[in-house]
Amino acid sequence: MLGGVDIDVPTLIIDDEYPTPDFGITRIEFQPGVQHMDGATALIYARTRHADSDFGRSERQQQVLRAIATKLRARGPLGQAWLAPGLLDGLDGAVTTTLPIARPDVLLGLAWLGSGLNPDELGQTRLSPESAPNYREEGSDLIWDSNDVRAVVDSFLTRPSEASEAATVQVLNGTAVSGLAGRVSGELERAGFTLIAPGNAPATDLPKTIVYDLTGKPRTSRRLAQQLGAERRQGAPDGVASTADIVVVVGQDAAK
Repeated sequence: MLGGVDIDVPTLIIDDEYPTPDFGITRIEFQPGVQHMDGATALIYARTRHADSDFGRSERQQQVLRAIATKLRARGPLGQAWLAPGLLDGLDGAVTTTLPIARPDVLLGLAWLGSGLNPDELGQTRLSPESAPNYREEGSDLIWDSNDVRAVVDSFLTRPSEASEAATVQVLNGTAVSGLAGRVSGELERAGFTLIAPGNAPATDLPKTIVYDLTGKPRTSRRLAQQLGAERRQGAPDGVASTADIVVVVGQDAAK
């Protein structure tokens, strides 16, 4: 229906115990990098968890939903209106609505609203041991401290300003170009960002620059991504430990 979605897999994923419909298991593998996935493949990507954890799975599920939103937005209002009935049929049993979506005027109105939706501006948050450290385990369940949950929700609902975020930024060189991280750090400092000492990323063959928001600084990370023409991601890059709030791993595009 959508023709598949484009997913940027952040790191190698190998799951030797992915469940099959006949109650068996199989091995699945996703190589890092941008991949075009059909519906069945995207569903496997969103469901796999043995390579990391349920928290990693929740990040992948959000990533797939954003990719779907991006694909829908690219269709424009008329294309979205055309796809809406089929999409809702596919969600039968999972979504209930009183909207009379069979009416053309309602479909066009929803499509018009959807055309103004920018996936990059969709807010998201999640409970994890990092954001809510006080919890207890009961079997396979995690019972979160209610004060931690309230703090996470309050933080998510409070619209921060870039100044109030007071974010620190570290630039890491993801290429073999000597001095690139230092040069980009200087440019960003002149643009008003607060930088700490640059360094080198584990990999030296990154094609495109990526901005990683480690501690939830959306305004700053968004402006950084716009400044650099880069993709923005939540969480730390694989194999990197930094004291900064935001890590920029510069790729070959920054060397041009």
